[in-house]
Amino acid sequence: MNRYLEVAVETAQQAGALLLDEFQKPRAHEYKGGVDLVTAADRRSEAFIVERLHTYFPQHAIVGEEGTRRESESDYCWYVDPLDGTTNFAHRYPCFAVSLALVRGEETLRASSTTRCATKPSRPPPAKALGSTRSPSG
Repeated sequence: MNRYLEVAVETAQQAGALLLDEFQKPRAHEYKGGVDLVTAADRRSEAFIVERLHTYFPQHAIVGEEGTRRESESDYCWYVDPLDGTTNFAHRYPCFAVSLALVRGEETLRASSTTRCATKPSRPPPAKALGSTRSPSG
């Protein structure tokens, strides 16, 4: 398995485990903008993911949904949704995910660790299903 994919899958799974732990705790939420919810779990998950990606790939740029912006001259940029399904999470509906994407030019490498129930994370799709794709314009 390619190193980028390996780190992305491991990171998404570990962040998913962090979210499962957070799911069991009392939570408060606030709004970013008019209707978008954000929780402490969103922020904790993003901080974990950003730190881990930066440790493995310090030269890569990182853009996180909750505000992280690490600029870089690199052609590589990670896009992070640390809690995809915040509304579900905030309302205790146990269907949410961690979504990561690595982009280089027109090539995209994707990984996602979905939590289907609040007791354990689902297994990730097979690595071959998470391969690179080309954008329609390429």
